[in-house]
Amino acid sequence: MICRYFRSSTLAGVLGLAACAMLSACGPMTMSATPQSTAARPTVADQAPSQLVAQLQQAKALDQTGLEDSTVSAVRRGDFLEHEARADRIIRDLEHGIPAAQNDVNYALEVPPRHIQPTQRTALIEQLKNAINEDELREQDVVAFSSNVFYEDPDAPSQFGGQEQLAQQEVQDLEAGNHVSWDDLQQALYVPPNPL
Repeated sequence: MICRYFRSSTLAGVLGLAACAMLSACGPMTMSATPQSTAARPTVADQAPSQLVAQLQQAKALDQTGLEDSTVSAVRRGDFLEHEARADRIIRDLEHGIPAAQNDVNYALEVPPRHIQPTQRTALIEQLKNAINEDELREQDVVAFSSNVFYEDPDAPSQFGGQEQLAQQEVQDLEAGNHVSWDDLQQALYVPPNPL
């Protein structure tokens, strides 16, 4: 009798969403969760606000210098503006006693490169292809699990599909020699955690 309910597409969808919500609650779900290196950076809790403000002001100055470089593409200028604006907001918050999230601080402290050299471009393409493969493997695991448990369509898209498409677009742009957004590139390199 219970199996009949699981075969119902509405109930299966609701149960699938509930299971995904419970599984994804174990991991971070913020949009700013990108694969930025935090190993070299001390955490927000380890620093006095005045030290953090000084580091953010230095990052803002580097972003401003990047904006003033006439050889920087319009796409990269957008990246510099985003990082500078985030640093400015966090500085304001810290000066008013409002704590800052670690992911936001990491993003604001990161200064995008002005240009991507040919060797970097090749390495980034390889990293993106590895991320695509990892996305595909994790998507297959999730689809196999949900198909077996909830009798769902194995061809249904998942969160990995969108991430994979983003990475594929970045690979195409890099291979074509197009200017790419550093932020989009970092997001494309991110592989969602396996919820299983």
